[in-house]
Amino acid sequence: MKKLIVFLLAVICAFVLIGCSQTQTKYKVKVSVDGNEKDDALIGSLNLRESYAAGEDVTLKLRRSPTEEYCYYLYLNGEWLPPNTSLSDSDLNFVYFSFVMPSEDALVQIMKMPTWVPAPKDKFPQYFNLQTTKGLEVYVWEDADGMYYCGV
Repeated sequence: MKKLIVFLLAVICAFVLIGCSQTQTKYKVKVSVDGNEKDDALIGSLNLRESYAAGEDVTLKLRRSPTEEYCYYLYLNGEWLPPNTSLSDSDLNFVYFSFVMPSEDALVQIMKMPTWVPAPKDKFPQYFNLQTTKGLEVYVWEDADGMYYCGV
């Protein structure tokens, strides 16, 4: 009987030790700013850890431009990441972006976009004064506050 109890305790301890030694897989977060991975001033201010577990909430906090001369667009693994308006509206000095860590390494691309956009004719002269009888239809829409998209 003692041998059976000792054997059962040994088996239970083994399962406990195996279960405790398993660690959750962590995935890395890589950040680039306007295609540059060396923007230490901005990247350092994000307070990101080196890695996160899949399913973990990640929030990026970026200081707003004091002169409102630019805004941020973020992409997570190539997909546009909208700002977290519930956090951004409560703190007007910062803009927040939140996402759930995917089960793979993540690439966060930060693009600083000017809030002043040059006239379309100056920026894209090849699309003006076209020799066509049908013309060119351009659609512009606002997807979020201050975020405009266009299509031809």
